[in-house]
Amino acid sequence: MEQKLPIRASLYIALVTVLAVSAGVNAAWYHRASLSLLYWTPLFLVLGTLAGSKSFTITASRGTNATASISVGFFAVLVVLTQFGMVPGLLTALASAVPPRGAGLTRYQIVFNAAALTLIAWITRQVVELGERLSLNTDLFIRTDAGALLPILGMLGLVVFATLLYHFLNALLITGAISLALGWRLERAKTFYRENTLWIAPVYGLAGGAVFLAVWVIRNLQQEPEHFLPLCLLVAPLPILFFRNLKLHRERDQEREQRFRELESLYTSMVTAMGRAIEAKDRYTQEHIERVVSISMGIGRQLGLSASALRSLEVGAALHDIGKIAIPEEILNKPGKLTPAEFLLVQEHAALGSEILQPVPFPPEVVHAVRHHHEKWDGTGYPDRLAGEGIPLVARIVAVADVYDALTSDRPYRAAWSHERAVAFLQEQVGKHFDAEVFAAFERAMLLEPHLQARFHELVLTTEPVAREPVPLRRAA
Repeated sequence: MEQKLPIRASLYIALVTVLAVSAGVNAAWYHRASLSLLYWTPLFLVLGTLAGSKSFTITASRGTNATASISVGFFAVLVVLTQFGMVPGLLTALASAVPPRGAGLTRYQIVFNAAALTLIAWITRQVVELGERLSLNTDLFIRTDAGALLPILGMLGLVVFATLLYHFLNALLITGAISLALGWRLERAKTFYRENTLWIAPVYGLAGGAVFLAVWVIRNLQQEPEHFLPLCLLVAPLPILFFRNLKLHRERDQEREQRFRELESLYTSMVTAMGRAIEAKDRYTQEHIERVVSISMGIGRQLGLSASALRSLEVGAALHDIGKIAIPEEILNKPGKLTPAEFLLVQEHAALGSEILQPVPFPPEVVHAVRHHHEKWDGTGYPDRLAGEGIPLVARIVAVADVYDALTSDRPYRAAWSHERAVAFLQEQVGKHFDAEVFAAFERAMLLEPHLQARFHELVLTTEPVAREPVPLRRAA
């Protein structure tokens, strides 16, 4: 069953679709010249479908694990737009949006992708045509005389600009859809947009240059094959060298991925060992940790966190109570209510936990989750009395998951609350204890993943499960 979209997201998709249909009507009406190529329609559709089903992955060069997948359909659309015109380009763009079998996309995702790519292709072609109209020679692609050098370079710059525009508009439309569907704030949307566009832009710029070169070669061959063929023979080895270099990079990436998996396995084993150390100290902790991890991950997914951010969240949630190793067992396992002095001692576990993790090169987000999951939105929490967005996002997420599970678990001094009662209490604390955006994501997670609700928690660390021996539940600190 498909998730029901918020009304604002539905209206956004409807608006993009209407604009895309309008672009198609405009193309059919004002670009009749390219309509003469409609007998090639099956070819354009097959090209777009095949190219759209293929993609390649690039890795950020910033020392991070950030990756991006670029569809080959992007190159096909640009070549057809520049070589054959508006209508064939829109047909290719529309076909490239057809998802491969097993992609698991919902109907509204398919409609949005098709509409967005069609609209972006129309805008891109408009930019190219504007450059051609402003030039002294409307067929700059086939000018090879010395006087054409500067205009050709100008056209190259225009194509690169159009390519970058394609990339940034595509990312903008996608960010808008995700933000409205998940209820993101403007700052969250801006951050997502920057992180998923800026570092990839140079790749798209180079792609624009490659498309320009490809179309230049094709058009010159069409116009003066006898004069241009020798140049093509000189250029012919370049694609071979390119694909050879691509193969070498792919093999290196595979080796890097293998080393990463080995390090990930070691990392997970260390986290699991530390989690078991917490369990041995506090007999109420094991199931609590598993549930907090599950709920935190559900919230993170609803907030649209990246894979690396979700991994840090998972580990941070698993280790959020690691500081209790330093708290005396007689206090942790005390059957009755804690005295004020004992409660103050237990509160030290957040700061102690971050100190315990210092010798280990955990990502900063993991340490933030451990140290700050008891901070409050109004600044009355501990240990550092952080407030508002000064509290790291990962800690705000774990805070909601931690309190929810504590309320819905049995304690020696009270019975577990129902899911409804706990959620109502959390709602009352929004703006005081909890971040409104995180709480909204928590509500969506509970609605879309009912197994996260109280008494139905099954998820644990995704890479290696922690032992599940039945133990009593602990008191909330």
